[in-house]
Amino acid sequence: MNQDILAERYLGDFELRGFAGTPVTLAALAAVIDGEILAGDGTCRIAGNVLIAAMEPETMLGYINPGDVLITGDRKRTQPMALEAGAACLIITGAARPDEGTLSLAEERDACVLVSPHDTFATARLVSLAHRVSDRMDTHVLFVEPDALLSEATEDLLASPHREAVIVEADGTLVGILTRTNVARGMRRRVVLVDHNEIAQSAAGIEDASVVEIVDHHRVGDVQTTGPILFLNLPVGSTATIVADRYRELGVPVPASIAGVLLSAVLTDTVLLKSPTTTDTDRDIASYLASIAGLDPSEFGMEMFRARSADTVFSAERAVNADLKEYRIGDTVVAVGQIETVDSPAIMDHAEEIRVVMDSLREARRYDVVLLMVTDVVREGSEILATGKTRIVERGLGVSLENGSAWMDGVLSRKKQIAARLVDAASG
Repeated sequence: MNQDILAERYLGDFELRGFAGTPVTLAALAAVIDGEILAGDGTCRIAGNVLIAAMEPETMLGYINPGDVLITGDRKRTQPMALEAGAACLIITGAARPDEGTLSLAEERDACVLVSPHDTFATARLVSLAHRVSDRMDTHVLFVEPDALLSEATEDLLASPHREAVIVEADGTLVGILTRTNVARGMRRRVVLVDHNEIAQSAAGIEDASVVEIVDHHRVGDVQTTGPILFLNLPVGSTATIVADRYRELGVPVPASIAGVLLSAVLTDTVLLKSPTTTDTDRDIASYLASIAGLDPSEFGMEMFRARSADTVFSAERAVNADLKEYRIGDTVVAVGQIETVDSPAIMDHAEEIRVVMDSLREARRYDVVLLMVTDVVREGSEILATGKTRIVERGLGVSLENGSAWMDGVLSRKKQIAARLVDAASG
């Protein structure tokens, strides 16, 4: 049910169509006109056309059919004649009372009599509201899922003849209504960016969202906000360090399971606290989380990396794309992926497969450079594989690539030891 349907039925309907197709109860009719039932039962169903007695009684008889509803004022001759002609319901306006003879005749013919306190015009307009909503609602509506992007919902809504979309869960539960007015006001989903603050690294549709907070440890990127926000950007080795420190700052207990997850993130980001991005804060937080989770950071970290390397089915596609980040430097676009392992030679046995995937990705997304770090946490260094404008890689990293690869001893951090240097090289 919407305002267009109501307008068509009520405001624009100057011909009283009545209730022939959609019967109403006498009680509903009495309710909408604030009327009093003088004859008939509230459950009685009214299913005729609605007429207004505005002519001589004899002329009126030519318009009345059995089952019709007649709206009339204090017309003593008209009322019984209408009942004799088969009218199923009399609505007498202006609070006028029918005489006993009219009421007796109505009861005799099983007809209904209502008295309305309103004048004839107002009563005639009000009777249209006696229909049930189900009689007038539109069942062919636009449905939208709660997680749909606003941009997609807007396109569907503007292409639809409807002015609103119904938001429902998968099980059909109603969540709300999205109207064209909502879209015009520019409703935006409120989001918090964690561990990134660049559009290229964000989820699809970030341009249509309202960023209300950022928690990160990377360089400041190109995300713009509509107003002041909390931007927590600290030079530590892991965003998980910042999150865990906020727990401690605010005095919020960390559940053991959450402590384990955060510890995993800290050890992964800092490569077992060996990366040059590692700070004293990272070490302190790792110890704090390990005590809560009941874990030894060194043993847990090595076990974690062994488990990540234990996948018997190697996938070059997954190796390149699993942890890929994009960096834009002017007109140059560089993509840097990283995988950590305890056995880099085993990964490098698949170097040719990896290069094929990297080349395909570079062409598909029009990257200038695609680089993959195969970081060995035992040897404490990384094999570098690169495709594209490799001069940027050689100049920025100070290496000479042989067959598109090179070993870099002590290089564990993508952010500090690779990305930052590539950005400088591309900028120059």
